[in-house]
Amino acid sequence: MPWPSRRLLIAACIVAVAAALTAIELTRPPTSAPTQSTPGAVPSRGRGWLVLLSGEGARVYACLTEGDYLYACGCARAPGKRVRAFVVKVDLKRGEVAWCKAVSGFEGSAFKLIKRGDDLIVCGAWELKGFICCLSDDGQLRWGYLCDAPLHGLLDLGDSVLAYSSDGVLVSLKLSGEAVYQVKLLVEGADGVWRSPWLHCLRFAGGRFYAAGSCDRLVSEGSGSDLFLACLEFPSRVLWSEAIGTSSDDRLQVVLCSNESLYACGWTWCPTFGEADILVARLSLSGELEWVRVVGGRRWESVLAACLVDGRVRMLGFTYSFAPAQEVLVVELDEGGRALRSWTIGVAALRGEAGRRVSWTEMRWGAFKAEERQLVSKEVEVEVSRPRVKVVEVGVLHAARLALVDLAELPLSIAAMHPESLSLLQLRTVRG
Repeated sequence: MPWPSRRLLIAACIVAVAAALTAIELTRPPTSAPTQSTPGAVPSRGRGWLVLLSGEGARVYACLTEGDYLYACGCARAPGKRVRAFVVKVDLKRGEVAWCKAVSGFEGSAFKLIKRGDDLIVCGAWELKGFICCLSDDGQLRWGYLCDAPLHGLLDLGDSVLAYSSDGVLVSLKLSGEAVYQVKLLVEGADGVWRSPWLHCLRFAGGRFYAAGSCDRLVSEGSGSDLFLACLEFPSRVLWSEAIGTSSDDRLQVVLCSNESLYACGWTWCPTFGEADILVARLSLSGELEWVRVVGGRRWESVLAACLVDGRVRMLGFTYSFAPAQEVLVVELDEGGRALRSWTIGVAALRGEAGRRVSWTEMRWGAFKAEERQLVSKEVEVEVSRPRVKVVEVGVLHAARLALVDLAELPLSIAAMHPESLSLLQLRTVRG
């Protein structure tokens, strides 16, 4: 089986590392690349499995580990067949697939999953619509809904879940499958037009919800896409909103909540250092902007996930230029937004002699090379506004008899290492 393309590999690596970013503490990279004879250099602290997922006929959008089990979801295309949403459970210790299910009846993708006891909640999209369902731990369907909006995110609220779409639709469901409320966010731009925001992230902290994303023309009629952040008490009360924009397009990817502050992380196409730069803003819990910084180097830098560790912001994303190839980027900032350290995890090292492509069977963890990178951060001037936000009731859920079928073969490759046993598991094509 040929090694997947660089872009697919880097996406799979980001998915795997992002899923573990809040569960493990990233350590300082070694000064030289680890080799197979030095497996202790794997950046984990023994709290779980380190997993790499990739494939040429499958895409993994979300994964999590619980004990010695891996749960993953995405989409897969079998030769001559349609793209179907899938969910798979893998016993990492035994190296066996417990079960692999696909949603039958339509083309689609599964984007998010969360685990609550024996319940596995999965949401996704089909064509221009969506679905949400609950599976038992042995892969049996408990309940399911079709939705008028593609569902890209899930928030665990204990006895219920909150699913959301990229166009501002929010659906609350009890674990039993009973719908609590269905609403949609609308934001008024500087031109007076009400628009649906591009909702990228939703957080719950201190009894409040924080919605983060982007929307056009929020700070001025001539602006492009601006950062959007809102604090809400569902189902309908908006406490405050904030829009932040540079002179170009900006994207907000994730928001972090501490006891005193909010950190909004994204990127901007108004580069200060390179082609595009990371954009980080800190706000008070009441929505007052404290500072905005750009972080970058000479390449394109972006952020996809982040977490707080001892008051410091750690971000995971990617960096690339036309040469060398795209790489995973890890950045750590202090409480004031200044860059403390950063490094890349390169995939250019996954090459043999004379540039020969490395096959899956030749892959070793030591092939990934971590290198320190020098990034610069500086404060940047932005425009700020407080756009009006309203929450309207919608009816998007439809009771449906979703059908799950066993997937006999999934074109997905899995490599997993446990930091305690240091055993390397490799599954090339996952079979049910």
